[in-house]
Amino acid sequence: GTDNQRLWFDNYVGLARTPQALAQLAKWASLPQVAKGMPLDVDRGWNIARKLARFNHPKADDMLTEMKIKDNSDRGQRQALATEAIQPNLKVKEKWVAILKQPKPEISFSQARAVLKSLFPVEQRALTKTFADEYYNYLKKYGNSENDLFVGSIAESLVPLTCAPTESLRLRDFLKTPAGFNPTVTKVLKVNLDEDERCQRIRAMSSL
Repeated sequence: GTDNQRLWFDNYVGLARTPQALAQLAKWASLPQVAKGMPLDVDRGWNIARKLARFNHPKADDMLTEMKIKDNSDRGQRQALATEAIQPNLKVKEKWVAILKQPKPEISFSQARAVLKSLFPVEQRALTKTFADEYYNYLKKYGNSENDLFVGSIAESLVPLTCAPTESLRLRDFLKTPAGFNPTVTKVLKVNLDEDERCQRIRAMSSL
């Protein structure tokens, strides 16, 4: 395929949300090539699999199974975990939060990072409120850990903020915790709080 075809395809996959667009992705996944001279490569196959899972398309499970067979590399295994984690299913989220909050998760750091990046996409952020108590208890216990990269990733990805004052006020109070946190975690929490409060100001202005 040409560079323009690949660019158009990648943009389409990135923007796909509607049932019609998702159906088109599923159709492309079943074809030998998505355009003349453009077979579906592994990376683009994973992008489609993840998008179908994210919006709970009926073909999502089949696509994930096919991609696991096609790509059993380390990167493929990370993609498979991320694709599972992105499903809009509370039981799936509960499973992964339980795994990730362990002192030594049963998956590698790179796999955990892949899951964290996919666990709560923007349209699923409201689900983070379900885990707010677990989130704050985790940070009380590990927020000053020397493993600042991993704990910082947890703090970033699971932060229960939804552009609403109830959650942001809780986080602001939490930041006053006497024990304190390592600098990475503190920075992550403050940046997310600032962004959420800015979102609230914009929302308030738009309703005037």
